[in-house]
Amino acid sequence: MIMPKAAPFLRIFLLFGFGIFIHESVGFRSFPFKIVFFLSLLFFGISWFFRNKQYRFLFFSSVFLLAAGATYTHHYRTFSSDHIFFSYRDYIGERIFVEGVVTSPVKHKQGKTGARTSFELSLERFLGFKKEGIGEKRSGKVLVNVFRDAKVHYGDRIVVQGKLHRPYDFSSSRNFSYRKYLQRRGVYLILSVKKKACLEIRKKRQANIVVSFGLGLRGQLQDVLRRFLSHQQAGIMQAVLLGERQEMPKDVNALFKRTGTAHILAISGLHVGIVAGVLFFLLRMLPVGRKVQYILIIVLLGFYALMTGARPSVVRSVIMATVFLCSFLFEREGQGLNSLSLAGIIILGMNPMALYDIGFQLSFLSVLVIIWLYPLLWKQVLDCYPNIPKQLQYFVQSSMVSLSAWVGVAGLVAYYFEIVTPITILANLFVVPLIMVIVALGMGVLAFGAGFPLMAIPFALGVKLLLSLMVMIVRLVDRIPGAYFFLKDVSFWWVIGYYMVLGIMLKIYARFGSLIFSQSSFLTKISKYAKVAQD
Repeated sequence: MIMPKAAPFLRIFLLFGFGIFIHESVGFRSFPFKIVFFLSLLFFGISWFFRNKQYRFLFFSSVFLLAAGATYTHHYRTFSSDHIFFSYRDYIGERIFVEGVVTSPVKHKQGKTGARTSFELSLERFLGFKKEGIGEKRSGKVLVNVFRDAKVHYGDRIVVQGKLHRPYDFSSSRNFSYRKYLQRRGVYLILSVKKKACLEIRKKRQANIVVSFGLGLRGQLQDVLRRFLSHQQAGIMQAVLLGERQEMPKDVNALFKRTGTAHILAISGLHVGIVAGVLFFLLRMLPVGRKVQYILIIVLLGFYALMTGARPSVVRSVIMATVFLCSFLFEREGQGLNSLSLAGIIILGMNPMALYDIGFQLSFLSVLVIIWLYPLLWKQVLDCYPNIPKQLQYFVQSSMVSLSAWVGVAGLVAYYFEIVTPITILANLFVVPLIMVIVALGMGVLAFGAGFPLMAIPFALGVKLLLSLMVMIVRLVDRIPGAYFFLKDVSFWWVIGYYMVLGIMLKIYARFGSLIFSQSSFLTKISKYAKVAQD
C-alpha cells in the first residue's frame, strides 16, 4: 500500500481524529451502529481494491479512516441495554443501594462543609432499596461523592447507598462543561452519599493488580514528600512528580497559570525525559546489557504512567519515549512526527473522547509546533551566527523551544482560559532549568525517603531551596507590566483562523526563511567588512 513517506502515522491520526469530531458534531450518534459500521467496511474494501492506484487509494483510504473514527466513537458511546443511565430516572430522589468496584484513585478533600471522598464506581448490581439480595445486573460508571472521610481504596468491591442524579455545570466558563468533562470519562451520573449512609466493603483488590500496586505506591510516596517538605512544597512536588494536584496551593497554581508556566506543574515530556535519564543512570550500575536497560526503562516508564493516573500528556510522553528507545533497540532512526502521531492514535484508541480533553489538545499542539518550528529557527540562527558561543547556545535553544511551544498553544489558551501570556518565553528561560534539577532532586527524596531518611535530607534541602527560588522568580515575572492580559469572547472560529494563519506562515517560513536570513546575514557581513576597511 502507498503511504506518505514522511510521517504515515500523522495522516492516520489526523483523519481518525477528524472522524471522531464529525461523529460528535454532525450527529452520527442518532444513526444505527450497523449502518455506520457497514460504511466503514465498504470504504475499507474499496481502498484495498485500489491499493496499487496511488490517488484513488489515498482518497478512499482517507474516507475509510474518517468513517473508522466515527464508527469507533459510535461504538464507544453506545450503552449496553443494562446501563444504569436507562433506569436511573425511576429512582430520582430515592436512596438506593448499588454494588460495584472502585476503578479510579480515591480523592479525599477537606472543605468548609467537612470532609468529602470521591471516586468512580463501575457498577455490577442494582440492589434497589435493600442492601442484601441478588439484585439486578447493571453496567456503567458513576461518580460517587461521600460526604465524609471514607476508608475506600482502588479495587474495593463495595455496596453503597445514595441518590443518583446527573452532573451539574458549576463552571462559569462558556468553553467548559463539567457534565461533558465527566461524560468523556464515561461517567454520566453522580451518586451522592450522606455522612451516615451505608458504605460497606465486600471484597478488596478486585481490579487491576498492577494499577492497584501503582496507586498504593503513589500514596506511600506522597507520605514521603509530606514528611520531608512543608505542606505547600509537598503539594507542588506531588503534582510535579506523581501527577496528584489535589494538594496544590491555589495561589501558586494561579500564579503559574498567569505567567504561562503551569505546564511545569503537570507531568509532561520534560518530566518523563528526566525520569528516563535518572533510570538510565541507575541501570548502568547493573551488570546487564544496553538493550536490557532500554527494555527495563520502557517497562518502568509504563508503570510510572499508570502510577501517575495515565493522563493524556503522560501517556503521550511515555509512548514517544518508548518509540525513541525502540529505535535504539531495533537500530532504526526515530521520527518525531511519527512518534507523536502514534501516541495520539493509541490514546484515541483507549478513549476517543480524549480528543476533547484540554490537556490532550495543549500537549499535542505544543509538541507538534516545536517539532516543526524549532528546527527552522535554530537553522536560521546557525546560518546567521555560525560561531555562536557555546555558553549562549543553551539560552538561545531554550528561548526557541519556549517560543515554539507558546506559539503552538496560544490560540487554545486564549479560547479556553481567555488569557494571553507573552511573558511565558522569558519565564521559561529560568523556570525550565530549575524544574529539571528539582525533578531530579525530588526523585532522590522519593528513592531514599522511605528506607534511608538521612540520605534523603540533602535532596530535600535542595528541593526546598530551588522551589522557593522558582516561585520567587515567577512572582517577579508576574509583576512585569504586560506580562499577561485577558481577552473576552474568544470564538472557536477565531482559534481556527489563528491556526490556519500559523500553518501558512510556517509553510512560507520553511520555504523562504533561509533565503531571507541568508541575505540578511550577507548584508551584515558586507557592512562589517566595510566598517573594518574604513577604520
